[in-house]
Amino acid sequence: MQTNLAADIQKGTELKKTETKDSSAPVIDPDTKMKTVDRKALVEGVTQPQELKKTETKDSSAPKTEGAKVGQVDTVAKQQAIRQGAVTRSIEKGTELKKTEDQHDASAPVIDPETKMKTVDRKALVEGVTQPQELKKTETKDGSAPKIEGAKVEQVDTVAKQQAIRQGAVAHQIKKGTELKPVEDQHDASAPVIDPEAKIKKVDRKALVEGVTQPQELKKTETKDSSAPVIDPNTKITSGKRGDLLRDLSKDQKA
Repeated sequence: MQTNLAADIQKGTELKKTETKDSSAPVIDPDTKMKTVDRKALVEGVTQPQELKKTETKDSSAPKTEGAKVGQVDTVAKQQAIRQGAVTRSIEKGTELKKTEDQHDASAPVIDPETKMKTVDRKALVEGVTQPQELKKTETKDGSAPKIEGAKVEQVDTVAKQQAIRQGAVAHQIKKGTELKPVEDQHDASAPVIDPEAKIKKVDRKALVEGVTQPQELKKTETKDSSAPVIDPNTKITSGKRGDLLRDLSKDQKA
């Protein structure tokens, strides 16, 4: 098989003649008409300005002052005179004031008429604060202590007493003993669950190892190579006229 493949590579593959249709050019309507532009005239029209006609302008925005005399006016002095005249007329005329009447004065606080004011002796008040009062002698009876009439207090070693109590409780528990409940066999679910109908097959380990270590005899296979492109048998290949194409492009650019 390798010999046939090497022979095919050396021999090569006979290619069929194909024709290429170039559709990369833009689609232009056949009825389209191209207009030729005079570039020289266009450039001259931009670079050389046109000769403009002389025009006359009549300005009628200014007021008509034929025969009038214009005098300089001191605006500040005129405004001051106007203000002074207005103030003088206001003083001479005077301002008529309206008659005022006493209104209800609500600024004072509202006090109940039945309220009585008490006079405070300030001197006695200050003396009572600054000079402390003479306090009476008091006797205190403490009843918080427990009543232990005729009782005798004995010192107890608490640690030794607690140890004796613990030892006595342990000894009593040992002598008494503990009644244990009988143990019954419980369901043991630790073993894996195996189907009772399952059958275990014995494996021939020697034959298995030999099958892995010794290669098997493979059958001869035929391969169909479909990686080559599918080309229509009617396809024709022609040589492209690159020179003519470049000349056409240069003519279009010049135009």
